[in-house]
Amino acid sequence: MKINIAKNDIFSNYKVKLKDFRFAKQFEKLLNDYDICFKKTEYFENFFMYNLKNINSKFISILNDKAANYIMYIEPMSVYSLPIRIDEESGEVPVIYPEKNKNYVTLGILDNGLAHINYLHPWIKKVHTRFLRENTSCTHGTFVAGIALYGDKLENREIVKNEGFYLLDSTVLDSTSIEEDELLKNILLAVQENYKTVKIWNLSLSVKLEIDENMFSDFGIVLDYIQKNTLFLFVNQVVMVEIL
Repeated sequence: MKINIAKNDIFSNYKVKLKDFRFAKQFEKLLNDYDICFKKTEYFENFFMYNLKNINSKFISILNDKAANYIMYIEPMSVYSLPIRIDEESGEVPVIYPEKNKNYVTLGILDNGLAHINYLHPWIKKVHTRFLRENTSCTHGTFVAGIALYGDKLENREIVKNEGFYLLDSTVLDSTSIEEDELLKNILLAVQENYKTVKIWNLSLSVKLEIDENMFSDFGIVLDYIQKNTLFLFVNQVVMVEIL
């Protein structure tokens, strides 16, 4: 059983991965016996994640005593955030409109929402979100969509050489940060509901985590599963990983 304790041993949310799904009921009974609040998220058959709420090393010691034989690891729940720095682009460009009777590829923007401004509105084909619009900031997503559509014109040179994208405004986080289990579930639902019309997705995030050279991360496993089963491509999956 691999254990990683949060800095200063503060009460935190922890991610727990079991060695085998057959131990799920036994593990959940243990959590209930100690009145531990938890959330179980299943991403595909027999692949799930537990989010234990507000615990510290005291309860982790109990897990080590009573469940070490079937827990793979326990660690602070990873929090993914949007890149803080957004470069400002100077200059003005005319609004680009889709040409009539022309087919365009649809780009799914998995982000914190798109502002339906004049530059983007003609290209937004659909909105997929489980958040209230008034609770979304639409900052980073708008920036990403703007670069996708207008990057070459702002740089005054051909880099992407695209002829425009229809956009799927897929809001998978409402603000600027989100825990891993919820984010992955939002991404999975967004793709499952839209993969027949969207084959290219942009996902730009930052995360602080420890790199394990001997195993794939849960985040990577879920993304690989989604890509394999829906036959599409993620671009710019994670823009920054800080090794702790």
